[in-house]
Amino acid sequence: MNEILMSKAGSIEFRATSGSPAYDYNSIHVSSANYGYIKAAAGTRVSISCPTSATILESGTNTHEFTMTTSGIQRFRVQSTATGLVNIMIQNMDDVSETVTGYMIFNDYKIGDGRILAIANTTGALADGVSPCSIYLLMEAESDYMMDENHALYRQPITSIRVSVPAPLKVAGYNAGENVEITLNSDNSAHVNILSDKAVSGANVVVTTPQSSGTYQLVEMTFVDF
Repeated sequence: MNEILMSKAGSIEFRATSGSPAYDYNSIHVSSANYGYIKAAAGTRVSISCPTSATILESGTNTHEFTMTTSGIQRFRVQSTATGLVNIMIQNMDDVSETVTGYMIFNDYKIGDGRILAIANTTGALADGVSPCSIYLLMEAESDYMMDENHALYRQPITSIRVSVPAPLKVAGYNAGENVEITLNSDNSAHVNILSDKAVSGANVVVTTPQSSGTYQLVEMTFVDF
């Protein structure tokens, strides 16, 4: 279940990505999280809170406070050790009548195509060129069996993935529409951030691996304006 999530109270608006897998670094070496976005007037003092089973990464606890800057938008990340809904409360510290209650959705990993053991992704990021939709995955250690020129069967280690994106999407650190090869972590996992500076709905990102021709995974994601 991935949704576009938005709530509003008074002058404060809240959006969030959905679909992050629950955080379990011992199982998969990635730092999975959903992003939250708050829109409010510059100078507004804001507090955020969530259940103790979740962590706001900017503070390292389940609460976080800040003052809105002139950009009018503040980002934060929430990590959860459990799947399901995580309630988020946002409050104007100078006017408690402006209290937004929203939530984030954390999903299980699913089995991917070919040699992808597990995969999950977030969707609903802001189309601002810096807020990511993220892909988290774990690959098999080796490819399918292949046959060499002497007709002997062999398998080769899987060490990287290839990520193909349609413009205006881009892999963080690369150009829009550029195909990128990414080296896997030591446990054969990967965390890939995808960005867009334009709103798009249902864009398909393709994940393959150079070491296994039988792997072809479509990942759908949406970028939104506030």
